[in-house]
Amino acid sequence: MKEKLRSDFLDRQKMTQDNFELYYYNDSVQIHVHPHYHEHYEIQFFLEGDTTCYINEHCYKLREQDVIIIPPGSRHYNKISNKKPYRRFIFWITKEYLDWMVSNDKAYAYFMEETAKDRHVWHLSSVAFNSIQARLVSLLECMQSTSFGSKALTSLSAQALVLKLNQEIYDIDHPYVSKEGRPLNEMILDYIQGHLNEDLSLAAIAKVFFVSKYHISHMFTSEMGISLHQFVIKKRLDQVRIALLANEELSKAIENAGFKNYSSFFRAFQKEYGMSPTAYRNQRALEALESDPTETTD
Repeated sequence: MKEKLRSDFLDRQKMTQDNFELYYYNDSVQIHVHPHYHEHYEIQFFLEGDTTCYINEHCYKLREQDVIIIPPGSRHYNKISNKKPYRRFIFWITKEYLDWMVSNDKAYAYFMEETAKDRHVWHLSSVAFNSIQARLVSLLECMQSTSFGSKALTSLSAQALVLKLNQEIYDIDHPYVSKEGRPLNEMILDYIQGHLNEDLSLAAIAKVFFVSKYHISHMFTSEMGISLHQFVIKKRLDQVRIALLANEELSKAIENAGFKNYSSFFRAFQKEYGMSPTAYRNQRALEALESDPTETTD
């Protein structure tokens, strides 16, 4: 994660902006937070740490890739150990701004409806969490930009983040096998996207969907022009690519994407992108630096 995106921990509990605020925290010292509540929604995207979250009478031991949604008026606090660095994104957003989004499309309302049922924590897959994290980083960069149109782009990025979060939570609550009436190819593509770190062989997917291996193989070659194996490799590489742009540890990104060894991953990445993973990350970082009008050098 770019150091310039990190915020020093703020102990205030009230918003100073009209619609939303976003912070990336990376703390290695003990943080003491007393029980409190907000007039806005607080959404925590948990990256790392030894942390327990208390919301009203509930207690949640947090895991990496957890999303915690705390509605207005809910008494809460996090108990943090200093055994590990404590890394997370904190997104504050007003109910009024969410209501405005919902007035445009009810899809924005899903997590609000679920938190009203006293639900607070969802565990995302590696693919889903990396996708959300990429949007969080993009939003932070928009918020810090002074370029033309940055204010409008910031608002659009916040809306995209909220919509994506609702989609991911909805998909967790409505597994693929229950989505009757959808075309088989759509269900298989969605399954692959959500299970990249699992066995995605022809035999494994055929077993999940109760169809023959031949049928799935023919579907990919006839409709997509590539084999199932080639499609899975491309999707896994794309997940690692997104993780690289979010500055995640390469070895962890490779494991989360389902690659079994580094050598096979390296060959596939170099073939797909024409360079090594390190060179790709450095090139994109340089491109971002050159295009950032706020970046200065000594």
